[in-house]
This record gives sequence, structure tokens and C-alpha cells, in this order.
Amino acid sequence: MPEYTLTYSTRELTAQDVIVTLDIEEGYRIVSNNGSNTYTFTENGEYNFEYVDENGNKGVINVKVDWIDKEAPTGSIEFNITSKTNQSVIATLIPSEEVTVTNNTESEDPLKYEFTENGEFTFEYVDKIGHRGSTTAIVDWIDKVKPQATLVYDITEETESNVIVTVEFDKENVTITNNDGNNTYTFTKNGEFKFEFVDEAGNTNSITAEVTWIKEKEPEENPDEDDEITSSIYEIEDNIIRKVPLNLEMSEFIKNIQSKKDIIIKDKNQNILNETSKIGTGMKAYVGKNIYTFVVKADIDGNGRINLTDLAKICLHYIDQKPLVDEYFEAADIDNNNKITITDLAKMQLLLIESD
Repeated sequence: MPEYTLTYSTRELTAQDVIVTLDIEEGYRIVSNNGSNTYTFTENGEYNFEYVDENGNKGVINVKVDWIDKEAPTGSIEFNITSKTNQSVIATLIPSEEVTVTNNTESEDPLKYEFTENGEFTFEYVDKIGHRGSTTAIVDWIDKVKPQATLVYDITEETESNVIVTVEFDKENVTITNNDGNNTYTFTKNGEFKFEFVDEAGNTNSITAEVTWIKEKEPEENPDEDDEITSSIYEIEDNIIRKVPLNLEMSEFIKNIQSKKDIIIKDKNQNILNETSKIGTGMKAYVGKNIYTFVVKADIDGNGRINLTDLAKICLHYIDQKPLVDEYFEAADIDNNNKITITDLAKMQLLLIESD
């Protein structure tokens, strides 16, 4: 290997060409590059100077340059949230090389920009050599507006019938968080009901339906006693049938009541049940003109048994995620103190273990 020196036009980061000059000891001559001892790099890379000595022995001297930068920097954007939200969205610039952001200088981290509302922001930046670039972040999924609701009643005049109210929303993908997620509620008597709901961005709201035009039926002078359910086994009051044991079949219930009148029992979807069906919370017994609602302690999903779904429903109520109401609240109130506490949750877990 001959002695040689390499001289570069610059060793600093540059946007210009780099010229390399090779000085090789006497007795050797360069045979590549048309015999020239200088080579111009227009971009980063390597070059082999080939040489030969007086005896015809050949060799190469490798030259490498990696400090040419002629391209402007580019960047991409990453967001901390990419779905509908009512929170602020952070846009982070991911540059193709090390850069300095020349705007957004008031931010603690100039590579990050916080969107508190929908809009766009352009990051402007410069690399070490002075090339400038820009990248625009656009956010259009922030929604901080509460969903609004409208109530539609199927009957708006004085009536002796039930009144069904339907809730409608001013935006899509709104979820009702009570009423088992249903968008309708049936008033069997005058009163109020509050629909609670949340949109896909997390904004919550509520609306209260009120019915005052259901006319109470006049009591019959000679009521048909066969329309009443009487029993020494079940507690029946205000058309609510309580103290119904778990896993009770419809045939066993009919056997234990004193009424001889035909009884039709329907589930909460108005499906007529057969005699082997289990009686659960929320089911209705139709006896002549009277309608009775079942409350089965610990059975919250209405299938007449205790299972993991019942445990999940009481847990969701306890953490205020999906409140229970009416007969479902009463079924979850296992210790009968008119509130649902950790004691009810513990009793539910014990019942679930015993049922395995």
C-alpha cells in the first residue's frame, strides 16, 4: 500500500458538492477517473481510486463522503387521539431528520401542538444546513357539544291507554345509558321519566319526558274477583309480585296461587312463555284486566336465574355506569333497604357461588 493523503474541499455538513484530492507517493499512478487525482461527490457515497505501481501491481484507495445534505426536511404527524373525542388532541411532528421548529416556540415542546378545537396547524422548521420544510396537522374529530334530544309521544290527547314516548337525537351514534338502552318508554300512568345519554365523543346530557293526560279508569262496581291473584306464598302489592324464588317455573307459580282464572305470562319483549319457562324480574302476568310485574331477588337480567350477567349489572349500577331502575333496582336490592350497596354486591357474589 503506497503512502497517500486525501484532501476534502470541506468536512462540514454542506449543501454543496464535495471535491476529494488524492496525493499518492511517487512511483504510483492513478488509472481510474481518467487518471485524475480529484473526484467530485455530488451526493453522499463512496468512490475507489484505482492505482498501479511501476511493476504493474494494482490496488484501490476507498473514499467515502456522508455529509452532503441537499434535500429539504420532511415530516409526518402522529396524534394521541384519532377517534371522536371531547378532549384536546396533541399533534406531534415526526421529522425526517433533526430539525429546529421555527414557530410554535411558546410550546414547552415545539414538536407538539395542542388542538383545543378542530382546525389545522402548520409546523415550520429548518434542518442543520438551513433547508426549510413544513408539515400541516389537521384535526376534525373534536366534539364538545352536548347531544340534544327531542321527545315524540304516540298519544298527546287525554286517553285511558298507555302512552309511549320515543327520544330522538340531533346527531348520530348517541347511546342511551339508562332504560336498558331503549329509546322508548311506556307510561302506564301519569308521571315522569328521564332519558340519560352520551354521544361517541363522551358528551353527556339528559331529557325528561312527562305525561299528564292518562285518565284513570273508573273502578268497576262489581269487580271480577277472578282478575285478582291471591296467595299465601307470594307477597303481592300494587300489582307487584315479590318473594318469588329463583328458578321458579311458570307451572309452579300457577299451582301456588288461589285464582282459577287463566294466566298469561310474558317476558319483557312480550313473548308468551310456556309452563316450563323460568319466571324472572320484569316478566308480566296478565290475569283478566290486571297486569302484575314480577320481582325476583338477585335476578336482574330477567331470565329467572342468577348468573354473571346479574353480577355485571349490579356492578355497573354500583359504579354509576348504568343505573338500575324500577323492578330491576328492587331485584338488585337484596337486603331490602331501598338502596344498592356493597352489601348487595357481596350477597350477589355469594348467591352466584352457591348456584354453581
